[in-house]
Amino acid sequence: MRPLADRILLSLAALLAAALTGCAQAPTTSSATPALFAVVPGSDGHVGAIVVEREGQRQVVDTAYGARTEGTQSKLTTWGDGFRILGTILRLHMLERPMAFYLTLALAGFFVSLGLGVPVIIEYLQTGLVPRFPTAIAAVGFMMAALLCAAVAIILDSAVTGRREAKRLVYLGIPATRDKG
Repeated sequence: MRPLADRILLSLAALLAAALTGCAQAPTTSSATPALFAVVPGSDGHVGAIVVEREGQRQVVDTAYGARTEGTQSKLTTWGDGFRILGTILRLHMLERPMAFYLTLALAGFFVSLGLGVPVIIEYLQTGLVPRFPTAIAAVGFMMAALLCAAVAIILDSAVTGRREAKRLVYLGIPATRDKG
């Protein structure tokens, strides 16, 4: 029997898979290297991985999964492996969805800049003085970084779109095969 946390996580992943695919049971297809995926429970000791985006299609790849043999120890380190996985997820997100990633950074920089800059501006309007000059410089720096992140988002998103279109054109250029039967 699986621990309660595992069952809850797998149930939530199954609900996510159903929401992403639009059906209660996600279709099973042959394997492809997924770019972004979520783990979902399968049947008979298997775990399926639902591919969020692969050539615009959603696919499920079955993966063998079983319990560790008796007497062996885990080689996992919870925090170290967790940070490594988080870093990989962020890298994949940055490479595959640069618009969302960099616009999120730009939005964060924008709000930090507003939070630092608005009190300085209000004080300037009331007194005509800027006693917190380093805060004003920091606010301008955060705003410039936010604008730079927004520009990077637009440029990288067009590069990713061009790469996807080039891959699609190469795929469409491959002649179809026919079954001889």
